[in-house]
Amino acid sequence: MKDKLVKYHHKAIYYRIKKTLVALSFLIGAAVVFTVPVSIILSMNNSSSRAENDSSTSQVSDLSITSLE
Repeated sequence: MKDKLVKYHHKAIYYRIKKTLVALSFLIGAAVVFTVPVSIILSMNNSSSRAENDSSTSQVSDLSITSLE
């Protein structure tokens, strides 16, 4: 059975770079899988807190308008 280096005519650095790129792609994929749900949850929390702030501000402005009339 022939060695991979002889059989496919690649140098050893080819396999080292290939292994490094595969490992980096798995790390990047894992980071994306982790960060996407977290960012969605954070954006949902921010939008709900903004809605609460907007409703409280509109109530204050309504009170000021009725007191002027």
